Amino acid sequence: MAFELEENKGNLFSNKNKKTDKHPDFTGVCRVKVDGMTEAVKLNISGWKRKSKDTGKSYVNLKFDLYGSYKRNANNTNTTNSTPKPEFDDVPF
Repeated sequence: MAFELEENKGNLFSNKNKKTDKHPDFTGVCRVKVDGMTEAVKLNISGWKRKSKDTGKSYVNLKFDLYGSYKRNANNTNTTNSTPKPEFDDVPF
């Protein structure tokens, strides 16, 4: 039986493949369902350790992408596919 993420929960792990400062310090996956959605959306999570310039407090800056939206480009580095914008044919204005 495969591991199934619960709705509105996720996991974040140290990135063992980090090679440059641009690579995230943490990576993971979550499933998010907001009121009105019929099903939960699975998201990739990336996190970078940061320090506030004002207070000096440490924090983690997060980025979310649709799960599976990573692709390899010609330089063999990760990029994200552009997500198509929804079309609204029935907008009343």
